[in-house]
Amino acid sequence: MIAIPDDTSTTNEEGATKTVVKLFLNEFHDDTIEESLEYVLKSCLTPPNLILAYAPTSKIQNGKFIWAEDSEKAKSNFKVLWEKLREAKNAGKIAQLGICDMDLETIKDVFQEEYDFTILQINISTCCVVPPELTAFCKERDIQLLTHSDPQGNKFED
Repeated sequence: MIAIPDDTSTTNEEGATKTVVKLFLNEFHDDTIEESLEYVLKSCLTPPNLILAYAPTSKIQNGKFIWAEDSEKAKSNFKVLWEKLREAKNAGKIAQLGICDMDLETIKDVFQEEYDFTILQINISTCCVVPPELTAFCKERDIQLLTHSDPQGNKFED
């Protein structure tokens, strides 16, 4: 688990700093979100935007990004983590929620029309052009579509 403040801290209209935190999880542990949030919130003066990068077994296969090999287990685990983030957002601890590196098919399956995230980040190494259906999906739902170039699979050393 690594929580990295994004380099996109900006100032909003009121002059307050807006912090974006990207939380990398390579394995599922039920208490990881609470520990990570506690760590992040100690460092932030205002509620941060939080992007969850949870892709335990992601890979590129035939030029297409695969979010998880054991997708049912990964989806179930993601839902547990996401519910805890929803609770933190509803409690005012997080300003905006985002997800990272999840393909459109998985997004639709996991969220079942309850798209309560406002940021979707994709790795530019997995595509030269953002898939048009993903662009349309985000535009229709007022979701910020951002790119990144983090190492594939979110494998960072502690």
